[in-house]
Amino acid sequence: MLDTDFEIIEELRILNSSYSRFNNSITSIVALEKSIELLNLDSEKEKLISIWKDNRTFNQCISDFFSSFNLPLGYAIILFVFLLPVILFLYLLDTKTKTESSRVNLFKLNLVFASFYTFLWTISAF
Repeated sequence: MLDTDFEIIEELRILNSSYSRFNNSITSIVALEKSIELLNLDSEKEKLISIWKDNRTFNQCISDFFSSFNLPLGYAIILFVFLLPVILFLYLLDTKTKTESSRVNLFKLNLVFASFYTFLWTISAF
C-alpha cells in the first residue's frame, strides 16, 4: 500500500503516462479520477483533487474553459474576439488625403489577412 503523498502522486503520474503520450502530468480531472479509481484511493480522493486544482496554470484554466463549450460555439467565441479589433480598426482608420488612402487601404488589407491567419492558428493551437 502507498504510504506517503509523494508515493501516491508518483503512482498516479505513472498510471497517467499510459493515457497521455506527450507529457507526464495529469491534464484532466477525468484522467485523475480514473487513476484514483484504479489505485483504490477513495479515501484520498478529495485531497488529491484539491492538490490538482491548486496547481493549475492560467493556460490550463483557459483550456478547460474552452473545452467546456461545443466546438462550433468555441470557434464562434474565438472568431468574435478576433473580429472585434478588426472591425474597430477598419472603422477608425479614415483617409485624409489621396496619398494616405493607398497606405491605409494596404494596411486594412494586411489587417484582415493577418487576423484571419491568426484566427486559424489559434484554432489549430486549441
